[in-house]
Amino acid sequence: MPRLLDQFAARADLVRARLQAFRRATTDRDLHGWAAELVPRLTTFAAQGKLVRANLVLLGCELGGGRITAAVQDAAAALELVHSGFLIHDDIIDDDALRRGQPALHVAYADAGRRRARASRARADHIGRAIAICAADAAFFAAGELLAHTALAPASTRRILQLWAHTFRRVALGEVLDVELTLDAGAAPLRTILGFYRLKTARYTFCAPLETGLLCADAPAALIRAVNAFAEHLGLVFQIKDDELGLFGATRTIGKPLGSDITQNKKTVYHHYLFARATPAQRARLRKLFGAPRLTRADVAYVRAVLESSGARAAAAALMTRHVRAARAAIRTLPIAPAQQTRLQQLVDYCITRTV
Repeated sequence: MPRLLDQFAARADLVRARLQAFRRATTDRDLHGWAAELVPRLTTFAAQGKLVRANLVLLGCELGGGRITAAVQDAAAALELVHSGFLIHDDIIDDDALRRGQPALHVAYADAGRRRARASRARADHIGRAIAICAADAAFFAAGELLAHTALAPASTRRILQLWAHTFRRVALGEVLDVELTLDAGAAPLRTILGFYRLKTARYTFCAPLETGLLCADAPAALIRAVNAFAEHLGLVFQIKDDELGLFGATRTIGKPLGSDITQNKKTVYHHYLFARATPAQRARLRKLFGAPRLTRADVAYVRAVLESSGARAAAAALMTRHVRAARAAIRTLPIAPAQQTRLQQLVDYCITRTV
C-alpha cells in the first residue's frame, strides 16, 4: 500500500500545480473585496485535500492505456474544483462547523461578517451561508472553465462534460433524498440507503473520476463498464467506512464534528442496523438522540455502546466485507496488466484501512 499512497502524494502535487496555474491565469481584476478573493481561495481549498478523485482520474487514464499529460492533469484539477463546491454545500446542508479541522467556509465568512459590520449572529450566519453558496457555485463553473480550456480532444471533452452533467445532477438528487429521509423518525430500508450511497458516493467518488480518466484515454466502452462495476462496489465500501469514522473516529483526525450523523438523523447503514437490532427500551432512547440539536459525550458513548452490544456494528462491517470481496473479484476480471490489478487491490486496502 505505501507504493500506491506515495504515488498518490506525488501526483497530488502535480494537480496542485495545475490548480495554481489556473489561479494565475484567471483574471478578475474588475472585482474587489470578497469576490476578488474567491477563486484564489477556492483553488487553495481544493489543493488542501487528499485529491483522491484527481488521482483516480490519472489512474483511470492509465488503465485505459493513456499517458498522463498536462491536459489530463487539468481534467483532474477541474474535478477537484467540483468536489470543493460540493463540500462547501455539504457543510451548509449538514450545518457542520468544521472542515479539515478548520472553520467551514460558511462559518469563516460569518465570522468575517461579524468582525466587519458587528452584525447580529443571525445576520452574520445568513451572510456566511450566502457567500459560501456563491463560492460553491463559482467552483462548479470554474471547473467547467478549466476543463473547456484543456488540450484534450474535443470529443473527449464533450463526453466528459456529458458524464459530469449526468453524474452531478444525480449527486444533487441523492443529497435531496438523504436530507428528506432525516425527517423520518424510523429506520430507512437498506435498499434505499444503498441507493443514495451509489448516487452520492460510489458514482461520484469512484465511477466518475475513473471514467473521466478512461475517456481521456479514449478507452473502449467494455473496459469502462467493467471498471465502473468494480468502482461501484468500492464506493459502497468507502461510504460505509465513512459512516464508521463519523461514529467511532476522533474529531481531530477526521476534521469534522464527531456524531454529526446522529444530530442530523442521517439514515446510514449503521442507523438501519441499530434500530433493527436495539431493544424497545433502547430504541425509545435512541429516537430522542437522533435528530437532537445537541449531544453530550455520554450521548455519543451510549449510541456507540448499543451499536456494539446489539451487533449493529458487526452487521455493518459484514456488509462492507461483502462489497470488499465483490470489488476484489471484479478486479480479477479486468483486462488490465497484473501491475495495474495490484494497484487497484491497494486502492481497496486504502478504503478499508483509512482513518480520515
